[in-house]
Amino acid sequence: MRSNNLNENKKSYYIQSILDKKKSMNIFTPLNVLITFLLVTTYSLHAQNSAFVVTEINSYLNTSNSVSAKSTQLNKVDLVNRENIQNLTTKVQPTINFYNGEVKVYGDRPTKLYTNLSSISQLENSINIKNNIEIIIITLTSPEELNSNLNLNQLSGFKNLKYIYFNTNFETTPDNIANLVKNYNEKYSIFYRVIKGDN
Repeated sequence: MRSNNLNENKKSYYIQSILDKKKSMNIFTPLNVLITFLLVTTYSLHAQNSAFVVTEINSYLNTSNSVSAKSTQLNKVDLVNRENIQNLTTKVQPTINFYNGEVKVYGDRPTKLYTNLSSISQLENSINIKNNIEIIIITLTSPEELNSNLNLNQLSGFKNLKYIYFNTNFETTPDNIANLVKNYNEKYSIFYRVIKGDN
């Protein structure tokens, strides 16, 4: 009889330990669900902001010279795009300069806008001639500016905007520029260039 009680106790202990293991293996505990949600949300936000390419402008423009004459239709579109960027960045164009709240317009129907990061938040209310702007050229003067944010939603009033181009006078990387950009919109191509000395 005593051995029956021992066997019953062992069975009971064994069953209880299996149940305890099942409880501990339950992946749908509130804590696990919360941790999973936070990880997925963080990853999604990171992926949303890093799912775009920041290209050094000279390397982008120089690759157009190496494309063969037997280009596909997609490459022809890309070549037209490269030519447009080259014209906007190297040729004289009607321009707006906007720094520290001061607007200077050069020419009719400006296609490019020069500004700095600290002036971006004032663009929407300060620039009236937005419809033809295709490129915004943002000057970064110190590495500390890379700790700021450029919310691309602030540029939504520029209906023809296609390119955002960062000029820096310090060494930087595409990742540094990408981390600066928030709320990326795929209609924009993002470029940068390090300008040092007499370049």
